[in-house]
Amino acid sequence: MQEVREQAARDAMDNYEFGDGMQVLEVGVWEHRPIANEVACGITVALPDSPSQNGGRLQLQFTVCFAPGTDQVSDAFATDARGQQWGRVFPRTQFGVL
Repeated sequence: MQEVREQAARDAMDNYEFGDGMQVLEVGVWEHRPIANEVACGITVALPDSPSQNGGRLQLQFTVCFAPGTDQVSDAFATDARGQQWGRVFPRTQFGVL
């Protein structure tokens, strides 16, 4: 189930809108959290028009939640070190049909 969940998480990330002009530069290793029905990874995104702030980069944690015991995505979100959420699921995406 881990491989299937990782693929679903990658699909969720591909369909996630991080913000205007933001693009994913690096994706870390997926961490499986079976008790929480989640997978998560660290990512680095480019901040548009912000070359001076952290070199124009931001570190986020991307988390994908699943319906218990399945590979069906129930939620996805990106947060920074302070817990602030960035972006949103692309509006046309419906979970389970990623």
